[in-house]
Amino acid sequence: MQDNIAKLQYDITAIIDKIDDLATTEHLDIHDMADLQRYSDTLRNLTESLYNLRERR
Repeated sequence: MQDNIAKLQYDITAIIDKIDDLATTEHLDIHDMADLQRYSDTLRNLTESLYNLRERR
């Protein structure tokens, strides 16, 4: 199970990186940038929760 959690964390981190790249390379308005930041923050919280779950196992 820990391997699955680690893989999921890795995949989510890759998505976060792509979101961050998109936010810095595209010409987006302030609202789109704010949306991307919220998505990124939510995914970061998810990876932190997965880390905590892995540590408890």
